[in-house]
Amino acid sequence: MSNLVTVVIPTYKRPDQLKRAIDSCLGQTYSNIEIIVVDDNSPETEHRKATEKEMRLYNNNEKIKYIQHDKNINGSAARNTGLAKATGEYITFVDDDDILYPEKLLKQVAILDNSGIQIGAVTCGYEYIKKDIRYKINYPIKSGNLQKDIFLIEWGGGSGSVALYKTEAMRKINGYDENFTRLQDWEMLIRFFELYSMEMIDEVLIGVDKDDRQNEYNIQRIIDMDRMYLDKYKDIIQRYGSEYADEVIRTHHLFIASKAYKVGKLGIALNYISRASAIKSLTIKEQSVFLLYMIYSQLPFKVFLSTIFGKIIEHIKFKKI
Repeated sequence: MSNLVTVVIPTYKRPDQLKRAIDSCLGQTYSNIEIIVVDDNSPETEHRKATEKEMRLYNNNEKIKYIQHDKNINGSAARNTGLAKATGEYITFVDDDDILYPEKLLKQVAILDNSGIQIGAVTCGYEYIKKDIRYKINYPIKSGNLQKDIFLIEWGGGSGSVALYKTEAMRKINGYDENFTRLQDWEMLIRFFELYSMEMIDEVLIGVDKDDRQNEYNIQRIIDMDRMYLDKYKDIIQRYGSEYADEVIRTHHLFIASKAYKVGKLGIALNYISRASAIKSLTIKEQSVFLLYMIYSQLPFKVFLSTIFGKIIEHIKFKKI
């Protein structure tokens, strides 16, 4: 008998997109699944009411469980709620605005079914979706222990939805750190790679929606979470040597700068670029990316132009120059 897969869908302020995510899970060619939707909206809000309305569409579907938090906590807590209730041998965490393509779970289960105890998960390729335009990302093709790559933001999976984990592995690392309201996937993966490795399927099996990211770019929150992340794992970072540690700090300065540019916080962006340059001068690739960010931040019609600039920037970021 095939192994059960638990799909956890944390949802917050996206009732209009939740059905698409659920239906993409129900449409998997791998049918032995349970879906746990964890509603992290506060009970008195319109988003909770709208989410309840969407979930009533699935009242008669035995594959789906609907769990409501008593209050809004955060995405990490919602994922942990799903992990605690999971009965599957494998588990995946799907953002409520992402889309699983039909063969994602089938192909990932096949890998995990034939993996050794050192393999704790399998990931896959992804593409971005913006205004119904899809563009493939030149994602790094890597398997193994990717801890060093994550610190350098050279591998990040594109979305928390890409990986399928062994449930035992996720429970062994105690799931997500609920102190992290951003960067929770990076934080979790650092602990994951202390114990396990990951396989990679070189195929686009998920669509990552880039239209609705209204909660992503509170720049001060990202700065605070990034600082907490680097401080929590400073000993592991130093394990790889002082030169590597300097490169990690520099990379995260540039990460903050890119986020600041996207929300028009040019002063913050320039400050963090200056900090990064003090460690090592910007490369041609980095200069090209930040020039595009600067141009984009000053232009009107951002909703339209973001698709064009997004393609160009993502291509340059992953292309070896």
